[in-house]
Amino acid sequence: MNNKEMLLEVAERAAEFINKNGYSNFISTIQKILTVSKHSCKTEYEQKQKCFKLLDELKNSSQIEILSGGKDIKNGFRQFLEQHLQLKKKKEYIVENEDFKDCTIEEMEYIFGWTRRLIKNNEANSNNNYSNSKINYGREKSWKNKEDTGNTAMKNAFMKANKNFNKR
Repeated sequence: MNNKEMLLEVAERAAEFINKNGYSNFISTIQKILTVSKHSCKTEYEQKQKCFKLLDELKNSSQIEILSGGKDIKNGFRQFLEQHLQLKKKKEYIVENEDFKDCTIEEMEYIFGWTRRLIKNNEANSNNNYSNSKINYGREKSWKNKEDTGNTAMKNAFMKANKNFNKR
């Protein structure tokens, strides 16, 4: 699935699932588990199995308290794994969601990185009316001229990332 545009679409669908259901952001926990799995196993298969096992164990554990954020974040995390990823344990761990089924660890890292950005961007836009009034740094116009189609949330995330980079 090495196409970045397709990976961004997967990230948009994951962010949409989380935002639509009003869940808090638990994506950083998934990212940490991906990192641990990636660096503690040698093969791609072992990395994915360890990641899915850790996610499943956390979902079903009393240790889910490490997520903090209360009941909503814990329920959101469980439902995301069960309903969106469709994580299952058979002989081995599998993900039945077609978007994630054939992804590598690196692709999942990319997807969840953008999912987290999209969720934060959505939260910022809904909580802060100031963010809706755009300050023109000269790049927004060129973005709109080059790419006038597509998802507004994704464009906003790119523009916000660009603004934050330019402020350094």
